[in-house]
Amino acid sequence: MWKTLTSRMVWRGYLINKKKDGSIYTEIAFLFPVFGEDGSVIRYAGIKRDVTKEKEIEEELLNEKRKVEEANRLKTAILTNMSHELRTPLNGILGFSTLISDSTDLDEIREMTQYIQESGQRLLRTLNLVIEISAMEAGNFQPDYYEVDLNDVIRKLVRNYKEEAEKKNLKIIFDDPLNSFPLFTDLKFIHGTIENLLDNAIKFTNEGWVSVSVGNEVDDNQNYVVINIADTGIGISEKNQKVIFEDFQQESMGYSRVYEGTGLGLSLAKKYVELLGGFIKLKSKVGEGSAFLVFIPVKKTNY
Repeated sequence: MWKTLTSRMVWRGYLINKKKDGSIYTEIAFLFPVFGEDGSVIRYAGIKRDVTKEKEIEEELLNEKRKVEEANRLKTAILTNMSHELRTPLNGILGFSTLISDSTDLDEIREMTQYIQESGQRLLRTLNLVIEISAMEAGNFQPDYYEVDLNDVIRKLVRNYKEEAEKKNLKIIFDDPLNSFPLFTDLKFIHGTIENLLDNAIKFTNEGWVSVSVGNEVDDNQNYVVINIADTGIGISEKNQKVIFEDFQQESMGYSRVYEGTGLGLSLAKKYVELLGGFIKLKSKVGEGSAFLVFIPVKKTNY
């Protein structure tokens, strides 16, 4: 403080002071030199304010922040261990159920092993979603940019979901131009975004089709690649279109009783896209289907 003041500058800081009754309090002080006509310092003056309550509140908030951060670190550590402990037996269950199904001609056994497969895959997907969300909340995910063939990513995902769509008599459409669509981005984030949106589209569509298309658009002088995942499903009411991107949320809590799922797919997709610097637009009406438009900013490569 004195070093600042004797350098003819204003000092600002906190002081622990004592009142006449002996009680301790914290004050914020602005101290400054007062100059005479000849430019010399003739005295020091100051403005002070008691900020004891503010400092107490600030300390409480910092303590709560530290507790939350520690809880998140602990949660991530637990989930990481849980991931290993759950995935190992799950892989065994899925592997042996496949082996049993391939080794028998009895329809009843095949039907039971198919149910084991579907239940195991659902549990594995739920586990992966929870792990991914927790890792993002802990700040452990950052994009790893390199050139990706977007059409190839979509082509493979559509192929993976074709059987699931056909089980519901749905058409899954990708106007595949058979050429590459290079995009400088993070493959994991792009793959996860499209996968979660496709999974949701098929889950909430009972008849008709699910389509994927790719285009370009300029918004606020920024070039974007736009991935449009549309369906003829049940649609989303206007009042719920904002909350469905939150963790563990669906169109309504009733969905959790009618449709499978944790309500994490859209939340994770949104987080992926935002980490890439993009955003998602939703167009939907109840009973008329939905269209999720994913805007990914076009970035230049490093080479």
